[in-house]
Amino acid sequence: MSFLPDLDVDFKEIHDVIYQTIQGRVLMSALELKVFDYLEEPATVGQVAEAIKVPEFRCRIFLDTLAASGFVTKKQDTYTNTRAGALYLASQGEASLGELLLGSWRMMLDPLNSLTQDLKQGFEEDTEHEHIGSEEVWTKMAHANAQYARAGLAQLAVEQMSALPSFNSMRKMLDMGGGPGLVALALAEANPDLKAVVLDQPAVVKVAQEYIDRYGFSERVSVLGADYVNDDIGESYDLVWASATFNFFRSELPDIFKKIHQSLKPGGVFACFQDGLTHQGTQPKEMLFSAFTAHLRDEMTAFHQGEIAQTMLDAGFNKVRSRTLETAAGPMDLDVAFKLS
Repeated sequence: MSFLPDLDVDFKEIHDVIYQTIQGRVLMSALELKVFDYLEEPATVGQVAEAIKVPEFRCRIFLDTLAASGFVTKKQDTYTNTRAGALYLASQGEASLGELLLGSWRMMLDPLNSLTQDLKQGFEEDTEHEHIGSEEVWTKMAHANAQYARAGLAQLAVEQMSALPSFNSMRKMLDMGGGPGLVALALAEANPDLKAVVLDQPAVVKVAQEYIDRYGFSERVSVLGADYVNDDIGESYDLVWASATFNFFRSELPDIFKKIHQSLKPGGVFACFQDGLTHQGTQPKEMLFSAFTAHLRDEMTAFHQGEIAQTMLDAGFNKVRSRTLETAAGPMDLDVAFKLS
């Protein structure tokens, strides 16, 4: 018998975790240094090093690592953004996610520097980061979420909602917890007869109003600064859309869904785009990773697949159609509930 073990599996996935951590840290530093802004046209190591004030030999290693990660390309000792780098990582990219990625990194990963100790003793109050409830933070998050919507969420909403047989006859919709309002704007663009209301925190709808004015929708899209748990949300809607907004309100969810049901016209539709855990709460991994810190701090909760749909039925909707959609951020569930005509 050999003294060597029988290797029926390898450890590549385990080993790759270390590389992925380094890759993530390199990307965050590149965003902080605005490296991608200097690579919209081919640039040499010397040009980039001078721009970001980093010694040339370190800059070369840094840029080569970004190239290995697929964020930039290297050709004849010059570097330039890949299409993904130009679109999502350069500050002026059409769907730039830089600020959102940096904010997510700081909120999700910085608190884990003492994870082993915190698992045993509990988490101390986070005093290093901006308070999540401040108007400044709400405003920054709203602008970052506008870019996230431009990077796929708004397109997905249009694709899914415009496929509904009743979409072209819809005249009024609510974007609930709508943030910067890009989904409402996209749906209003897809249906010229549709008027929309974007409901969110007062600080957030100020940002939504900026986008409404910028894109010329002030006659058809309005804002409502309100708390949808406690405040009136309006009435006579043909469609209510909600994107990943209910994680902090599990106990209030039945009452929220009843309120939505009451706000819809007969024949109205409620579409909820939300996480849905499967495999006894162990998948999708993207959802577990993204919410890991918040879950440990008991600041939010995740929903199991089918939970949203059942709550819709309990609230009075007579039919729910559910499907899982693949997104760049991982699988998400779309539950579409129909109110009896």
